[in-house]
Amino acid sequence: MAVAGSVILMIAAGGLFYYASQVAAKKRAANAGTETVVNIHAHNCEPNALTVAAGKNAFRIVNRSERAVEWEILDGVLVIEERENIAPGLSQVINANLAPGDYAITCGLLSNPRGTLH
Repeated sequence: MAVAGSVILMIAAGGLFYYASQVAAKKRAANAGTETVVNIHAHNCEPNALTVAAGKNAFRIVNRSERAVEWEILDGVLVIEERENIAPGLSQVINANLAPGDYAITCGLLSNPRGTLH
């Protein structure tokens, strides 16, 4: 009896996992094509000046340098969104709900010039 209960529990868990993965896939598909791609190089970002609409935005940060880097959206000294330790050759997505205005962006190493986000 205990084995049958375990089997039923495993099937239910598998079904829930499948359902959750389908919901996540639909959300990704709905956001497809709306990502702004930013390439981080050793000493700068490309592009270094971004213009996006206010509201929900997705940024795909691609590390094209040889070290782990970070990318931040700043409002003055306040960090709005960030991703740290993006490994060389990999990318990460930052989702940000932005109010209208101007922001600074850090590009890779903190010693690199900051970019702008409008």
